[in-house]
Amino acid sequence: MTTRKCSRNLLLTAFLLLTTYNAEAAPDIGTDFYVTWADRLVESPDGGKTITLSLDYNSGSAIGTTNKYMFGYFSADIKLVGGNSAGTLATFYLKSIGEYAVHDELDFEFLGNSSGQPYALQTNVFANDLGGREQRMNLWFDPTAGFHNYAILWNRHMIIFYVDSTPIRVFPNNNRLGVNYVQSNPMKLYSTIYNADDWVTQGGKVKIDWRWAPFRVTFKNYNLQGCASQMSGATQCSTSWWDEPRYWSLTTGQYDGIKYIQQRYVTYNYCTDLRRNPTPPPECANT
Repeated sequence: MTTRKCSRNLLLTAFLLLTTYNAEAAPDIGTDFYVTWADRLVESPDGGKTITLSLDYNSGSAIGTTNKYMFGYFSADIKLVGGNSAGTLATFYLKSIGEYAVHDELDFEFLGNSSGQPYALQTNVFANDLGGREQRMNLWFDPTAGFHNYAILWNRHMIIFYVDSTPIRVFPNNNRLGVNYVQSNPMKLYSTIYNADDWVTQGGKVKIDWRWAPFRVTFKNYNLQGCASQMSGATQCSTSWWDEPRYWSLTTGQYDGIKYIQQRYVTYNYCTDLRRNPTPPPECANT
């Protein structure tokens, strides 16, 4: 009896160790991405075609692309956190990498909210270490009820942010005005979710209600049409479709569409924040 009991205990111990190991093993998210934060909170049932990131009391989670890119078109279908998502921040963004790279970054940030309140989308541009170019808007649909497409087109001439194929913001290359532009360093694409309740919801007044955890955001149909680059420099990656002349500027109709969105849905624009920028930055006259 003692021998059998010991054997069962040994088998049980081995089983628990094995299942614990398997539970913490890195998820299969394909070859385009790798987990940068919290393997246990990253799930993919189909080898990276659909990826769910979770936030619990202990940790957020994140993935990044294995390649870095110099210009391109990057998109994903995203379904945001439902219910009370106050204090949570989900992101989809490009960021420069490397020990000596200056900080370049193009952001989609999805600001969590209390139930029944509009979901806010914030975009931002960092170029050569200079950021502070936030624009915030209320989405005209419920981004938690289904998937919607969010995209960034980035070339030598301009950066366009899209929602469901509609341009919502453009940041032209205004080097001639002395405005820094994102054109010197390759970037990786990242997706994350984490606790940002010090500022995200009503300026940090509303904190995360952990009774709703885990909070989940799901990404699918990633589209990485960038120029995979292992070195910096603009010239080698400037001959693809996203740098054709028709993507050097917006049409009059597209500009009118952005103006309509700015007037109807935008709740904050650094260009019009005179307390923060008594003299608007030079690019504001051209965006």
